[in-house]
Amino acid sequence: MIQIAVVGIEGSGKTVLATVLAKRFSEWKDNEPYFEPMTPQTVKYVERAWKTLMSGEWPASTPPGELPILKWRLHFNQHQTCDLRMIDAAGQDIRLLFGEGQVNQVEALPDHLQELARSIEGADVILVLANLGDFLGVADAERRSENECAIKFVLDFVHKKRAERPPQICIVLTQLDRYQGELKKFRDLNDVVKKHLPSLHAAQVAQQRYEILGLAAISETAIASAQGTVRRVPATPIRSMGLNRLVEWLRQAVETVKNTPEPQPPPTQIVAPNQTESWLEILQSSLFSALGASAIGAITLFILYFLFPPLEQKPRDAPAARNEPALPARPTRPIPEFVHRHQQRNHGVFDDTLTIYGSVKNTGAAGKIRVVAWAVENEIEVDRRFQELVLNTGEVANYSIELPFINNLKNDIKSYIEAVVP
Repeated sequence: MIQIAVVGIEGSGKTVLATVLAKRFSEWKDNEPYFEPMTPQTVKYVERAWKTLMSGEWPASTPPGELPILKWRLHFNQHQTCDLRMIDAAGQDIRLLFGEGQVNQVEALPDHLQELARSIEGADVILVLANLGDFLGVADAERRSENECAIKFVLDFVHKKRAERPPQICIVLTQLDRYQGELKKFRDLNDVVKKHLPSLHAAQVAQQRYEILGLAAISETAIASAQGTVRRVPATPIRSMGLNRLVEWLRQAVETVKNTPEPQPPPTQIVAPNQTESWLEILQSSLFSALGASAIGAITLFILYFLFPPLEQKPRDAPAARNEPALPARPTRPIPEFVHRHQQRNHGVFDDTLTIYGSVKNTGAAGKIRVVAWAVENEIEVDRRFQELVLNTGEVANYSIELPFINNLKNDIKSYIEAVVP
C-alpha cells in the first residue's frame, strides 16, 4: 500500500488541504481523479472539517499528541488506482521532533512521536507543506529560522534514512492567494524558495530534484470582525487553485514508486568450512603459478620468432576515391514541435484556475524543452508559467500548465502557448 505523509508546522494548512482534496474529488467521473474513503474515521474527519469551512470558519488544527490516519482508494482514472494512507501530524509535534532535534534520540520520546518518526521514515510519498507567511511576514529572525529548520530537518532525516530508496517528495507552498504580489517578483517557485527559505534550498532543493508546487486550498477569503479583531475567514462557495496540478504530481509519484525496484542486499561471499590454506598461502601459490606460466610463454615466443621470421609487409595501394554524398549533420539541440498545441479547461466554481494542456514532440537531438503558457485578461498579462520536459529524439510528452492567478474566468481571458529550448 502506498503511504503518503503530509508534513508541515502548525498553520501550514494540512487539515484544510486534506479536506478540500477529498471533497473536490468526491464524485466518480470518467477520466477524473476520485478519492474513495475507506474507513468511517476518514469520512467523519472530512465531513466535520468541511462543515466548519462551509460555516465560514477554519477547522481546528490537529492537537499535539494525535496522529489521524486517513485512508482512501485513489482512482486517477479507470485504469490507475492506489491505496492511499495519509498521516496528518500536528505541526507542534513536527516542530518538536525535527526543529528541536529530538528525532536523534527517538527511542526516549513518547509513543506518538516515535510513531510519527516511523511513519515519515516509511512513507513512499511526502508532501512538505510550507506557508509563506511563516517566513515572509515574520519579523522575529529566530522564529523564522525555527520554522525553516523544522522543514529542512524533515528532509535531512528522510534523506539519511532512505538513501538507498528515497521517497518521492514535493514541497507545497500553501495559501498562495495571499502573496500574489510577492510571487510576481520571481520567475518561478524555485526562486521563491531560494529567496525566502535559503537554508532549505541550499541543503536540499538545489541538490535534489524535488518538485515545488504552489496552491491555495481556499483561494477566496472574507473579512470578519468581532470585538475589535479583524481576521480572514473562508468565503463561500469554496474556491481553490492548484489542486489539479498536485493530484497529477501524486499520480506520477505513485507510478514512480510502483516501478522502482526494492534495493537488493549485497551478495555475501561464502568460504568453504574445510578450507585449510590461509589467504597468504593462496596468494603466494597464485603468484608463483602466474610467474611460471609467463616464463614458459616468453620462451615459446622466442623460439617461434627464430624458426618462423615474420614476412615482409608490402605497402597497400591507397583506396580509390569515392564520390559519395555527405551524410546529413546530426542535430545538436532539441527541436520542439507541437502535436496537440492548445487545449484548455477549467473546473467551474470550485477550482478557479485555467489549465493549458497538450503534447509536444522533439524532432531534434535529445535534451530539455520548455513549454511556456501565459494568460491575458482584458489585454493585461495576468500570469505566466512554464514546464520543462526532457525528451529523446522523436519522443512525445504531455504537458499540463496551471495558471492560478485568474481573477474571474468569466472575463475576457486569452491564453497563449509556445515551446522553446532553454
